[in-house]
Amino acid sequence: GSSIAFALAVGMALIPILLFGTNLYLRGKVVTAISAEPNVRKEASGQFTLVIENQGKLLVLRVYCKIKIENQLNRETQYFDIHTWLLPKGRQRISLETGSPYCGRLKISVEKVKLYDCFCLCGIPAKGRGSAYMTVQPDTFESRLTLLANVATQDESDIYSQEKTGS
Repeated sequence: GSSIAFALAVGMALIPILLFGTNLYLRGKVVTAISAEPNVRKEASGQFTLVIENQGKLLVLRVYCKIKIENQLNRETQYFDIHTWLLPKGRQRISLETGSPYCGRLKISVEKVKLYDCFCLCGIPAKGRGSAYMTVQPDTFESRLTLLANVATQDESDIYSQEKTGS
């Protein structure tokens, strides 16, 4: 019944509408890039880095990124969901770890980027994309080499040989 409560209710209704317009403006200004270690051992974890950059002059309150990691040999797939925010002309660097119990090439790609208002009511898709690759190496072992003397040949002899030089 008070005018203050009515003003707060109107403000709560106007905030998502204003942020929807802001996110429409910023959706072309959010850029993503992804990089990863080139090699990782089997059943070990390797690190990859997602960089999200806001090239606009307005604050992005909520950014949602969906990262897909697919082993291109056996099609094993896993997903990461990342929620963050971006300052104007700001950049977020997020480091994550992944690995596979199977050998192959991991394709790490940004599947989806969405910008949300403060209440997460409506998401605006952004154009951020990117991919990186990580190779899962098989188990290796140190090879041992043993040289055995050939018993069929003699190193030194009193007999003259035309095939082997002597001293």
